[in-house]
Amino acid sequence: MPLSFAEVATADAEALLAAAPELIARPPGFEDWRVLARALAALDDARAFRLLREHRGKPHMGAALERCKWAGGCAEILTACQDWGAVGQHELRNCLWYLARHRWQPAWPLLSTVYLEHGDSNVVNDAGWALREWGDARSLAVVEGALGAADHTRQRHALQLLLARAPGEVVDRMGGLATLAQQGARAGLLLHLVGSADGDAARQAETPPRLWAVEPRFVELAQLLVRDRQHKQTAKWVLDLAGVQVRPLAVAEAEAGAKAKAGAGATGAPGARARRGKALPDGAALLARYEEGAHAEVTTALCKLGPRVREPEVLEGARAVARALMRRVRGNLELVIGRLEAGGYVFERRAQALGRGASAAELAALEAAVGQLPVLLHAALEVLGEVDLRGRAPRMQAEWQTDPLMLASASALLEDAADHDGSIAFDLAIAPDALGKAGFSAGAHVIEVPAAGFDAAVTPRPGRQAGLLGLLRESLAAAGFPGLARQKGASRFTRAWMGPLRAGLRPF
Repeated sequence: MPLSFAEVATADAEALLAAAPELIARPPGFEDWRVLARALAALDDARAFRLLREHRGKPHMGAALERCKWAGGCAEILTACQDWGAVGQHELRNCLWYLARHRWQPAWPLLSTVYLEHGDSNVVNDAGWALREWGDARSLAVVEGALGAADHTRQRHALQLLLARAPGEVVDRMGGLATLAQQGARAGLLLHLVGSADGDAARQAETPPRLWAVEPRFVELAQLLVRDRQHKQTAKWVLDLAGVQVRPLAVAEAEAGAKAKAGAGATGAPGARARRGKALPDGAALLARYEEGAHAEVTTALCKLGPRVREPEVLEGARAVARALMRRVRGNLELVIGRLEAGGYVFERRAQALGRGASAAELAALEAAVGQLPVLLHAALEVLGEVDLRGRAPRMQAEWQTDPLMLASASALLEDAADHDGSIAFDLAIAPDALGKAGFSAGAHVIEVPAAGFDAAVTPRPGRQAGLLGLLRESLAAAGFPGLARQKGASRFTRAWMGPLRAGLRPF
């Protein structure tokens, strides 16, 4: 009797390898293929490697190839990727991870070259993590050596590594405090990573030394950037973590070695929190305004607060707004799903089209593993749970990439974070990208955590509405299928099909 997907996790190696080709040939089931791919990756067998490599374009197979236990495929992988400029970015990223995890020495020049020279930020990001996974002195030197790179991705990897290994050297290696204070983007990135590391340390039972305590110049940099329009929220966040009040600009500059301004002087008791500038909004009032219909106004105000949304007088109100928003989203999804079924839509996974919300224990475990979640993502996982609108409607052409709304469950995110090594930041993959949803091996929409704000950027989504809120609004404006509008020849179908689906949906 053929092996079923339900038996994959407990099957012995021979039974699994015998049944795998037939299971792979079945129509894609997202969770089923996840279990199958991981089971194959755990086998130290050339046949498992061959199956993962042959089917790497299918859901989860490429990611499982990265973790494949059998090391005998390194030479084949290296040969296939030598002309790395001609290799698709998703295949290249899978191969880099496979080579790094097996630490096959002939592959090291490929990893370092791709990291330093490739033009795609996703590939560079994975190459950086692969070098850090390799972990020897020359690999770490390559990552750290890119500190002066022009792009954000290489800078972030170098800074993360330096902050973990030698935080006292960072300011000097970036040109000194005065120079760094004039480089807003680089200084802002540094402060973001410093604040993220301290927020992560605060959650640990045995709290390691805080970065701002090891290197006081991080606090001085925050004092200099606290009045920079673009980076002031991050700077205030770091000062708040350090228990340091915002000082007058002249004092901050003087203490950093800049020319002191006449009449400057620090005020307030040491260690007091800043309460200057624009007053924080009242959380309860924000919820009332939101329920009255000021949805955009309230969510914009909360997003603009940045990390200050965690202030006690705001946080509970912000959480209440986020839950109210997600209840509206859930109501809209329930309405859309009912209409889809009535119109003959066949879901790939009906039970997961709109799942149960995550428990408090699940959310606590996830935050313990990856760090603080944005307020809005926390509410989405709590209220919505898993979302998966993939499927097919009558007269919907198979080749159309409809980009159906998806959101991973808290338990799936926690499972994916199992390989997280405790580094400062982690890219939380909340859903596949449009290609991945269509069944191809592709990338993912990610949110970098820990993130202290109300919402956080979902990348990569160039030219689209920012954050999880933007993603949800864009998707539900198209009844959960924003990709339809971008498909050639789909306009007539879209007009006839989408109008009834989105009629009467509540704004959020």
